[in-house]
Amino acid sequence: MLEQRLHQHELGAVEGFTSKQFPFTVVLVLEFTMIYEAAAAEKQIKGWTRRKKEALIAGRFDLLHNFAICRNITHFRNKPK
Repeated sequence: MLEQRLHQHELGAVEGFTSKQFPFTVVLVLEFTMIYEAAAAEKQIKGWTRRKKEALIAGRFDLLHNFAICRNITHFRNKPK
């Protein structure tokens, strides 16, 4: 499956970042049993900050929570001053 997915990106068959940024280097491979789980994880990671993605790539799972940014507007409104 991985080889097929990479080939799709190389051909430009998959729209998105890699279709515009060729060539690219694979830095992380995650395995899932169900394709919908993989799609959900990919979507989630795409929304992360660069710093959080770098921690994931480095295997620093202990830092992921620290680098999370709350983007919920109510969080900022109710933040103590």
